[in-house]
Parts: sequence; structure tokens; C-alpha cells
Amino acid sequence: MSASARLLVAAAALIVGACAGPAAASITTTAITSPVAGPTIGPVDYSNSLNLHPITVTGTSDGTTPDQIDIACFFQSNDGTPGEQILTSGGAPVAADGSFSLTVDLVWAGVRPCLLRAVPMGLSPADLTAWTGPRIYAVTQRDFAVPSGPHAGANYDFYDNMSSARGFGDFNSVGGCGVDDMEPWEPVSGGARQQRTNYTFYCNGWYRGDVQITPGVHRSAIEVDGADVYDPAAANQISPSYAWPGVTHNVTYDPAADRLTIDETDPLTRCPANTPGSGASTGNCSELDAVGVTDHRTTVFDHHGLVAQQTDVWSTTGAAKSLDVMDQQNFKSNASKNGFQFPGEASMTPHTSATTIPIPAGSDPATILYTFDTTQGDAVTNPRASTLLSPRPLEAVFTSTNDSFYYLHYELTIPANGSVTIRKIYSQETTSAALAPLTAEALDHISAPSLSLSAPDDASTVSSPTVTVAGTASDNVGVASVTVDGQAVTLSGGTFSTPVTLGEGANTITVVAADATGATTTVTRSVTYTKPTAAPPTDTTPTRPPPDLPAIGKNGAVSCPAQSAGCTARATWRSRAKGRALLAKWSATIRPGATSTPKPRLTKTGRRQLRKHSVRALRVVTVVSGTGAPVSATAKVTLKRLKSKKKH
Repeated sequence: MSASARLLVAAAALIVGACAGPAAASITTTAITSPVAGPTIGPVDYSNSLNLHPITVTGTSDGTTPDQIDIACFFQSNDGTPGEQILTSGGAPVAADGSFSLTVDLVWAGVRPCLLRAVPMGLSPADLTAWTGPRIYAVTQRDFAVPSGPHAGANYDFYDNMSSARGFGDFNSVGGCGVDDMEPWEPVSGGARQQRTNYTFYCNGWYRGDVQITPGVHRSAIEVDGADVYDPAAANQISPSYAWPGVTHNVTYDPAADRLTIDETDPLTRCPANTPGSGASTGNCSELDAVGVTDHRTTVFDHHGLVAQQTDVWSTTGAAKSLDVMDQQNFKSNASKNGFQFPGEASMTPHTSATTIPIPAGSDPATILYTFDTTQGDAVTNPRASTLLSPRPLEAVFTSTNDSFYYLHYELTIPANGSVTIRKIYSQETTSAALAPLTAEALDHISAPSLSLSAPDDASTVSSPTVTVAGTASDNVGVASVTVDGQAVTLSGGTFSTPVTLGEGANTITVVAADATGATTTVTRSVTYTKPTAAPPTDTTPTRPPPDLPAIGKNGAVSCPAQSAGCTARATWRSRAKGRALLAKWSATIRPGATSTPKPRLTKTGRRQLRKHSVRALRVVTVVSGTGAPVSATAKVTLKRLKSKKKH
């Protein structure tokens, strides 16, 4: 029995005998004036309330004292017959002027269609024309805490629910039931009773503390580094007295969007004396210790009660950890008529034996379709549902002949000081045709962003220590961020560009685009940086010509070979500054075997500059022996500043 069913049974027990007693025939019409139709009631937190969901109902009637009324929610049952839920116990009195005001428990308004009416006590009218009031929807929340003992007050679970114009959903923690129940309702207008259908989900996306994939072999639904670990609900099952960290839980409701958002954080613990294959209990586990891994779940329920998004972010503050998860998916029992269509299957069929269904690998989300009854087509009692999964699990595992539940098996790695995300979208509708666009929207929503890099090329080699990473990113939901090697970059018009500094050798550049729902796409580029080979140093050693050629020394001295007929030499000194101004020149005729050292004869420009300061110059000496080829030598020199003449 789901948590919502248990609560409704408890609520029903409070109103036993509600229909007892004779109808007060003198009342022929009533009108509820408060609450009014329209705004969803809540969220109402009834964690510390004996009444599950107390609310005051006021109105008028044509009765008087001692007439009595019942307050009831009216709807159409899933078998097509009129249904109602009496909210008062033993009726309520009408004042002398026909008015009434009383507090009732509206827990049913969160899980059933509720056309709220005041009727004479004991009357169950088929026609509600004479009895007017609002159609109401509600959001409620409740925390469950350890009631007593050394760990009193620690929260281990919660129960939140929301009803809306097209359906309802109620939700527990990751270890309580996940998506506790979901049921679509037929559209309705005016004062008609709204038609119920059947449950499409019945505890989905939850992790039990003890599962048996193989009969007799126990494991936790969550394993970290091969060891069983426990969320707070599972830890409470082992012992409410151990000092495990509790679940934290927050509920918000956006009336404009008709959207319920539930945020919870579930720290995980393990038994130090972990015994693989044996279920943990106080008999073999005397304490629970933190493992440094947390599941942060966000559940978003919208589309007026037809769609629930469930996102689990598994994170660690330490070293990388392996994560093995058996994610339980439950459905209402229906005499082996539950139908499932897994990826790769052609139609929805029952699965009534212990079997493992491999999920084909792929980067795109997986889709699983569901129907309550494979022997029927579209019908009030046979709603349709879909589950979108990203990333894809390895397999779906039915452990017995019971076709009402299976496990989704994931094996993932949580990176060091990082996180890994599992996302699911549960959609429901009353017909296959109505479900199709919701499934398509969910697929579009859960799909990761598009990311493309235009630079650099993969497996490229560059000689610069910096490369430009450029590309485009887009997403139907909206790109929330783009990072390059962990650093956020600006996205403008869907494009981005940023420099990246490389290390010498092989480099892997990682670009990640994330959308507003948390889905990510990663693209990497391999780039090798090779430093350019340094040019060899310039050889400044003077050229040594063959013996029959002239030679020029380091100081510019010109030696004319003895075997020659004589040499003609010249030299210039030009500024090394821009413009290369001619500063000095020299020429000489040198007899065979003689040596002559160039002495600069200053030009006007050179004299003018050297009166002011020394000048760095480039000296070029050229010598020709007879009709031979010229020999030249270039050197960097400094012409000293001219000494100024003393004035007398």
C-alpha cells in the first residue's frame, strides 16, 4: 500500500458514520461561499497537525436550526459511477439564519477531484444543481521524523501532494516511494463531476534499503564502491536510534505556472561491518557512518497534474566513486495485464517472468511506454504513461512473475569532488493520442544541448602556446552555461570564443554545455603543442678567405694578399636607427702584403649627431683584389661622441 493510500485510510477512519442519520428534508439548496474556486489551496504543512489538512468551509442554505449538513467532495469514480467523499463526521449544524461555518479535513482534495458541496446530512444526490460551491485543488506537505529516543526529531521521509485540473501526484523521499502515485483525470467544465481514471505510477524512482535481484541474496538499492549504502529512509528502517543524517526537504508552489517543486537532500551512510549479500539490521550493523556521497533530488510537478520531472544529482566531496543503483519502478497490480514497451520492443506487452531486458546503449534518452491494461484500448480505466530516462540505464530487471514492478540498473562514476546526474520525466494522459505530445515534449526537454566546435581541429599540432577555442551551443530549453576546461565563457548569439593556454606536449581541451534542466553535452579536442626549434646563433667569426683573397679582421682591418696585384677597399658607417643615416665613410688602395685599418671620415650628418652623443652604427667593409670577387664583412660598432672644444 502506498503512503497516500495509508493516509487516506487513516482519514476515512476519522469520518466513519459520516452518512449516518436521517436527511434533513427542510434544506433544499446550499451555497458554499468560502473557499472560492480558482486558487489552489496551499501548500499546507500538516506535519504537526492531527487533522491531515484542516480548512474552514462557510456558506448559506435555506435551512435553519436544527438542520444538519455534510461537506463532501463529489467526482466520477474510475468505474464511471458517481463518487463522493464525506469530509464531516456526523454532520454539522446549520445556524438559525441558514448559515454554516466548520473546519473539515481536505486531504481528499489533494488526491481526488473535488467538487466541494454542502448537502443535507445523509443525502447522496446524483444531481448537484441545487448545491453550489467551488471546484478545489490543493497542495499539502508533511515531514516524518523519528518520534522518540536518542535520534528523536531526525527526518527520514516526507509526503507531499498536489491536485490540479488534469490530475494529481503525491511524492515521498528517495527512500520512501519517490513518485508515490500519479493519476490523470478527464477534462471537466462547469458543475460536472470530474472523471477519475487509474494510477499510472505507484512508487517510482526510489531506492530500497534491501532488495533481492537474486532470491536470497540481499543488497541495498544503492552501492558505492561496491558497498551497500543507505538513504535516511532506509537508515531509519535499520534503526531509528543510530546517528544517521536526516533528509532535508523544501516545498514551493508557483500558482502562476501551477507548478510544485520539491527539493530534498539525502546524505548516504554505510554499515562499517558491511556484509555483502546480507541485509543490514541491528543484528549485524551496530552503527551507520557517512560515506561522503549525497543524493540531491529535485521533483517538479506541472502540466496541471500530468508531468513529473525527477532529477537526482549524486555528488561527493572526496575521491571518485563508483555508483551502482537499482532504481525501483512500481505500478498498480492488475492481474498480469500491465503493459510495458521498452526501447527496441515493438509493442506494449506484459512481463510476467523473471527477466532482464537490456537497454540499447546510446547518447539519446530512453523511452519506456506503459498501459494499465493490455487487453483494452483507450478507456477511462486504462490511462497511458511514458518514462523518459537520461542517461540510459544498462537494463530493466523483473525479479519475479509479479509484473507490477521492475528495477532500472545504472552503473556510473561520480568524479572526484564532482557529481553525476540521473534524470527521469514521468508523463501521463487518458489516451495514447493525448500522451504522444507530452512524451515528445519530455524527450525534447530532457535531451542535452547541441554543441559544436569550429576550432581548434581535433588531433592537431600547433607551434603556439595559445589556441582559440570557438564554437556554437543551442538548446530548446535554453543554454545555461558553457565552460572550457572548467572556466565559464560568454555565449553571444549562440556562439563563443576564448583563448586557452597549452602545456608543452599533448593537451585535452574539454568543452561542456549545460541547459536550464541540468542536461549536459561534452566535446573534447586533442591538441599537441610543439615548441618551434630555436634558430642557430649567428656566426660572427670573420670570414677567412682563401690565401689569394683579401681578409677582413674583427676590427675591420683589411689585409691584401701578397700574391695579388694590390687591393681597393672601402667602408661605410650607417646609423642603426630608423633611416640608416650615413655617418662616415673610408676608402683606400692597399699594396700587396700590406694591411690597412679603416678610419671613419665623418659626414655632416655624422658630425652633427656625434657632437650630441655616441651613435650605434653598422660598419660594412668591402675589399676587392684585382678583378676578383669582392669580400665584405659587417659588424656592429659604436662611434664615440666627439669631444667638445674648450672655449678660451
